Amino acid sequence: MKERLTQLNILGETDHELRVALDYEIEKMTGQYCDEGVKGLSDSELRSLVSMLLERKRKKKVGQALGVDLEQTEVVNVGAYA
Repeated sequence: MKERLTQLNILGETDHELRVALDYEIEKMTGQYCDEGVKGLSDSELRSLVSMLLERKRKKKVGQALGVDLEQTEVVNVGAYA
C-alpha cells in the first residue's frame, strides 16, 4: 500500500490512521486483502478514495471542535443569511 501511495506522490498526505481506514475501505470495495485489492484500483480510484477519507477526517476534526457530528449533519450554504 505504501509503495502505491509513494508512486502517486500522496504518501505524505496520509498518516497511520488514514492508511488503516484506507485498508478497510479497499478490503470492503474489493473483497480482497488490501495489498491485493489496491492492485485492482486505478490511480484515479485510489486518489479519489484518499481524498474522500481526508475529507471525512477533516469533517470529524471540525465537528469535534464545534461539538457536532458533521458526518451526520447536512451543511447548507445559505449565502449571506439569505
